Formats: sequence, C-alpha cells, structure tokens
Amino acid sequence: MENIPFENLNNLLQVLCTNTTLTYFGIQDVPLGPTSCTALSQFIKCNSTITTLNLSRTQMDDGLPTICSGLHHNSSITKLKLEKNLIGPKSAPALAEALLKNSTLRELHLLGNKITSVGCKSISEAL
Repeated sequence: MENIPFENLNNLLQVLCTNTTLTYFGIQDVPLGPTSCTALSQFIKCNSTITTLNLSRTQMDDGLPTICSGLHHNSSITKLKLEKNLIGPKSAPALAEALLKNSTLRELHLLGNKITSVGCKSISEAL
C-alpha cells in the first residue's frame, strides 16, 4: 500500500480487524503518524490471522512503542518487517519488551534502522 491518506488507512484497519482470511498485510512508504500507529496497534491486537506484517519505510520511530503494545497481545504474527524506519535508541527498548511478551514471532527484519549497540543488545536478549 502506498500513498494512502491517514483517514482511509484508519478506516481500512478497523474493517480488517475482523477479517478472518488475510494472512499478509503491508504498508510501505507511507509515513505513519500517531493516529495511524494507534489504529495499527488495535489492528494487531484484534486480528488473529495475519502472519506477516510489513511496515517498512513508514518513518514510525516515535510510533513504534504504540505499535509494540499491539504485539504484546498478538499470537499470529510470525514475520515482522520494520526495515528503514529510523528506529533508534528511544524505540528499541519498546521493541525488546514486545519481543519478550510475544512467543509466536519467528522472523524480525530491522535492516536500515538507527539502532545503537545498546538497543541491539536489548533486542538480542529478548530473542
């Protein structure tokens, strides 16, 4: 999905919350604001069929902790792509905490972020 207006994205996520057939959901190259991150978190919490979630190149660094709160409660996502999102020292601990609480995730893609050695350590310990 590219260049979708925020209000349309939020409406789409609400509808997809109860979808029982979709296994892949991806949003790439769409800057996510706080409202969209909240809607994504709710979507991640309530959808039980998504196995692959691709949120690459969404500039979500500040919104990652909100999205991670959804990951705490998700038991279907096995592959999470967060490539090139400017994820840095502020958001890495939230990701590490979500990884500790989520036992189904098997693949995590973090290429091209700004995670420091401290963030890498906390994420690797969570895995």
